Amino acid sequence: MAERLTDAQVQANLDRFYPLIEQGVDPPGHWRAYEDGRPGQKWTGESRWSNRHGEAIVRWGYGKPEYITKASLADGMRVNANRAGDGWRYRVSDSPRRWVHGTIDIRPDHVLFTPGQQPKYNAPARGGYPNLYVDLANDNVLRERLLDEDFADAVYAYLKNEEFFKEGGERIWLNGMSGTAGFVANLRGQGDIYTDYYPHGGRAPLGDRAYAARRTLGEPEPTPEEAALEAAIIARFTEIKAILAGLGWRLATKEDRNFAAVATRRDLASWEARPGGAVPDWVAKIQAPRPPPPGAIRLLSVHPNQMTEAERARENEIATQALPKRLYSLATSGRISEIEYREMVGRISQIP
Repeated sequence: MAERLTDAQVQANLDRFYPLIEQGVDPPGHWRAYEDGRPGQKWTGESRWSNRHGEAIVRWGYGKPEYITKASLADGMRVNANRAGDGWRYRVSDSPRRWVHGTIDIRPDHVLFTPGQQPKYNAPARGGYPNLYVDLANDNVLRERLLDEDFADAVYAYLKNEEFFKEGGERIWLNGMSGTAGFVANLRGQGDIYTDYYPHGGRAPLGDRAYAARRTLGEPEPTPEEAALEAAIIARFTEIKAILAGLGWRLATKEDRNFAAVATRRDLASWEARPGGAVPDWVAKIQAPRPPPPGAIRLLSVHPNQMTEAERARENEIATQALPKRLYSLATSGRISEIEYREMVGRISQIP
């Protein structure tokens, strides 16, 4: 985990990258139209600067305010606010880390921060198949532990870019990086946003290979502080794994993926038995599967001569895009809904 900057270091970086200019003078950079008449605009000049508004300092990036030092609350209290998506927020406390979201009003002599509606996580409704996010959102132990921002960071590290399977289910649950970051941020319920985690938040324990690589490179053994930090990360991962196991979830195995693949092909076949209908409007938004470009090379993990019949059939299925073609045919014949189509795209991509 990267060492956190002190307040003085943060201030020094702001002063360095956002030089102060007089309020009211022309900014050192701006958007302008392309000279050749192309649509859109390009940025010209310096991209960052700052203005003083009374005690407050507004930092600008590409013509938009990004960070404000000493913004005023209604009671006169001063806070440091930064842009958060379409709004603004300031940190109320460090332990636990908690934010207040709101809006800003930049005036000549001060900047006013007005609290607004705070982010709230609404868990999706339970569907006809296991949903990892629903199960985690309804686990009170996890919700309580997420108040610890280091534990929340570990949850993101454990979940991101991993596939999970629930005992008794038939589908693989895949976690992307940004989607998982948004889930953890919202579920924590303290005003986090997904960029508090994505893309650099969280890391897994180093493991024996990492320590062996350190020794090979001649790096010193971990200090007691580094060893304690690593032990804390391992303990959090162990706790997260136990929470998931208590909900019936585990990291997907090869057997789980093969089991889910059988269910995917079964559902495709059952949908193909449905009667056709009118082509829905949403089909216009999807594209027919395209064959690979001429000369495209697919890397195989096993030499063709060493493949089993099942492996050859799977490689042919991939090369001909047989499953995506079947799914597209189901969509264009009015046999499936848009939700079924979108979900099946992901299920097909997870077939080993």
